[in-house]
Amino acid sequence: AFAAQSVVFGVMGLGGPALAGAMLAAGGWRVIFVAQLPVTMIALVSGWVTLPTIRDRPARIQTDWRGTWLLTLVVGCSLTAVSQVGASWWAAGAATVLTAVVMRVYWRHSGLVDAPVLAREHLNRFPLKWVHVTSGMAIFIVVGSDNFLPLYVQTARGRSVEFAAFTLVFAAVGWTMGSLIYSRLLVGWRESEVIRLGCWLLIPSLGLAGTTVALIDWPLPVLFGALTVIGVSVGLVTTAGLTLLQANGQQAEMGRLSAAHEFVRQLAIMYGVALAGAILLLVIDVRVGDVDAVRDVIAGEDIALGSETNDAIRYGVVWAYVAVGMFAMGCLLAGTSLVRRTRRLAP
Repeated sequence: AFAAQSVVFGVMGLGGPALAGAMLAAGGWRVIFVAQLPVTMIALVSGWVTLPTIRDRPARIQTDWRGTWLLTLVVGCSLTAVSQVGASWWAAGAATVLTAVVMRVYWRHSGLVDAPVLAREHLNRFPLKWVHVTSGMAIFIVVGSDNFLPLYVQTARGRSVEFAAFTLVFAAVGWTMGSLIYSRLLVGWRESEVIRLGCWLLIPSLGLAGTTVALIDWPLPVLFGALTVIGVSVGLVTTAGLTLLQANGQQAEMGRLSAAHEFVRQLAIMYGVALAGAILLLVIDVRVGDVDAVRDVIAGEDIALGSETNDAIRYGVVWAYVAVGMFAMGCLLAGTSLVRRTRRLAP
């Protein structure tokens, strides 16, 4: 079931960049946001009409408003810290300290209330903690390595906006392939072993992709192939993680447990984009001293950049790969630890 769900995400990942490229060519980036309004309304109405209702109504739900606001502050401060890397080091440091303080306050709060918005046991219970860590890091890696490649292909490689948009297809297709491969591996492999396999594959594929970005004369198909393998790795890690999470949760807590995992995944997406963007702009600022023109290109403006700026973008993407590569090694350590502990606890 999780593999089938990932296929849907992969198909949408395949069609989304292609459609976005056509929209960019036809009416600019603003059309992309306008087009989402009717799609969202259709999804809302369809869900309201077709999804089943709950027969036995639960007791009145108590909302943890204080915990919600504390977590909102944690997310805001942490994203500020990441986004200010290179732009304002004092702001990044202050936001990091504030994030740690508020997180400590929330952790204490979650132990005092009966139904916190994020329960401790849903975050640090074995093997849930390792599922959150490996899946979150894998998603962080694929987002950080993939998000700014269209800018690199458009500027450093001199391709069109429409062609550059298609660079996002390969990781999405690989993600789908990884989910389907997992459905076959599950017959003879434990979930933890599949997670470790995905973590292993991340390191060489990231190395190949980063090298292709650094060496401007390497053909783009090599980069696209490496991105596909990165997507396969993430598909293995995340789909196996979902299965392991479901197998180790009680039916009564599955909703909150899934919500906690989704919270971690969404944080990984935001942090991946923020950190890769911060590194990219930092390198550009150091090498050329002006990032405004690059910001305009990212915003969709048709601006011709000089060769020095194009080289700075290339080096910025390379350093982003260095950063996510370090996280890939951490992901492998977490996956290996998960396998070892699972074997020790196995009957």
